[in-house]
Amino acid sequence: MPTPLNSLCELSSKIEDLLIEEGVTLHLNRKMRRYIKPLPTDEK
Repeated sequence: MPTPLNSLCELSSKIEDLLIEEGVTLHLNRKMRRYIKPLPTDEK
């Protein structure tokens, strides 16, 4: 199904939504991990 875009600024958001909807998981290499904040753990 086509996804409407109102501007090119929405392109990355629409791609992200589509990947999430399709269940795609991206695995980061070591160089990219420095840009991603680690997920909080539920340690008590």
